[in-house]
Amino acid sequence: MGIADLFRPKYRHSDVRVRSEAVRALTADDAAILIQIARTDRDIGVRRLAIERISTADTLADIASAETERSLRDLAGERAAQLWISQACSGDAEPAGAALAGMLKLGDQHALVTVVVRAEVAAIRKRAFGELRDPRALCELAKSDAPQELRTAAVARIDDGDVLRALAIDTTQKEVGLAAVEKLDDVDRLEQVAQKAKAKAVRQRARKIVSEIEEAERAKKPGTPDDVKRRRAEKAQLVRELEGVADSFEFGKVAEAVKAAEAAWGRLGGDEGDDRFTRAAERFWRRKEIHDQQSRSSDELRAIEREAQGEKERAAAQRAAAAAAAPEAAPDASGDAGDPAAGDPAAPPDPARLAREAEARARRDERDRLRAEDDARRQAATAERAAKQKEDAERGAAIAASLAALCDDMEGLAAKPNQDTRAIDRLLAQATKAFEQVGKVPGAERDAIAERYRVARGKLVTRAGELREADDWQRWTNVPKAEALIATAKQMLEAPATPDLGNRLRGLQALWKEVGAMPQRRSKELWDQFKLVCDQVYDKVRGQRAVEHEKWWGWRCWR
Repeated sequence: MGIADLFRPKYRHSDVRVRSEAVRALTADDAAILIQIARTDRDIGVRRLAIERISTADTLADIASAETERSLRDLAGERAAQLWISQACSGDAEPAGAALAGMLKLGDQHALVTVVVRAEVAAIRKRAFGELRDPRALCELAKSDAPQELRTAAVARIDDGDVLRALAIDTTQKEVGLAAVEKLDDVDRLEQVAQKAKAKAVRQRARKIVSEIEEAERAKKPGTPDDVKRRRAEKAQLVRELEGVADSFEFGKVAEAVKAAEAAWGRLGGDEGDDRFTRAAERFWRRKEIHDQQSRSSDELRAIEREAQGEKERAAAQRAAAAAAAPEAAPDASGDAGDPAAGDPAAPPDPARLAREAEARARRDERDRLRAEDDARRQAATAERAAKQKEDAERGAAIAASLAALCDDMEGLAAKPNQDTRAIDRLLAQATKAFEQVGKVPGAERDAIAERYRVARGKLVTRAGELREADDWQRWTNVPKAEALIATAKQMLEAPATPDLGNRLRGLQALWKEVGAMPQRRSKELWDQFKLVCDQVYDKVRGQRAVEHEKWWGWRCWR
């Protein structure tokens, strides 16, 4: 509190609490002061208190138009609208018209709904209804207790599809729901109404409108000639037949059928189903080509084998003829008869054997390559698993160390003689969040850490409860001290004024600061009592100072 606060009204005090109490004490006779506070005070709470005590609608509307704080602007507008509603709904036409004009200037559509429903003057109701523009306000009117014609007219003026859908679903009045459904033309919204509307007649009407819209859309589509339908059916049949045989392995039988289907497709023309038919035909011919290539390779291999066998037989015949012509060479010839290639260096190599050996070598090479790839993949997977296991182990060890350190902190805090409840709460919250990762700790350490955590947490929770209970008892022990100070302040108020009354009051206020915390449900009550008595004592001190000042001034003038 500054020196200047001693010479200014309490509603202009530098302390917000003092200004708030002063505004609460103001009455309707202090309307000018309340308006000034509502417009100029720098604290939002003080301005709110002033706005709540102003009872002039025009003034509240002006405050709402000039206020930059949204909450205060809404409060002032709502209070102005409530005051104007009571006037607009009265039976006196002139004040009702003036109130309605103010509401129109304010722009509160929901307040106009109340006037339309409750106004006693028919002209006022009609004018208010004509000014309704907001679809939600019109929806509110449609769901109100207004006459049926007025509610139906409100539905007729709603042009928002979502508002109409919500109204049709929520209302239990059949006429209003049917009127809302009749204005809907979106199939999705109508289907939602047909599923969720509370009124059965509204659901049935929504389904009927949906069916009418679908029939109208189907009627708009041009008809399809019979020859086009026949051609489409034939093409669809060809697609099904071709897809049925495209994966067959009887290529000799199926090839003729595929050719016939392609010829029939070409005669039909058009583009319906071209992609499916083309893909099926291409798949069949590609598979047949691969099969033919494999078949040709087998035939060539068998031809080579037959040719090699013929060459072998001819070579054997030639050796037999040479042996008959030269008997002396018979032993050598007979000794090498089992191996034509070794007995006759000029004999050609066996092509079939060479082909088989080449094929065997290729199979061995491919098998070795696949085995090497599998080994490499297994080694890579093993290395990856080992790296992941190592990483998990390191992470688990780090988490275990962190949780163990947290348990140390909890045990150390539990062992301290002087503890703070807030420190215990902070540590418990931190431990609860940290121990969500206890599942990542290795099993050998997890149980031990969890047990330490359980024991330490139990001790801290018990200690925190004891500290809170002791704190509560201490707070209650401060209540008699505060009551004694209040009694002393009342004695100072009732006793005759003395020159040192101001000093004694300041000393009493200093003692109040030393009392300490009190229970929440008694703290405000006791403070309000003490503050009220101190303010009265202070007024007494100011009165005494004023008398002394007048005496001093009179003495100066006499001198």
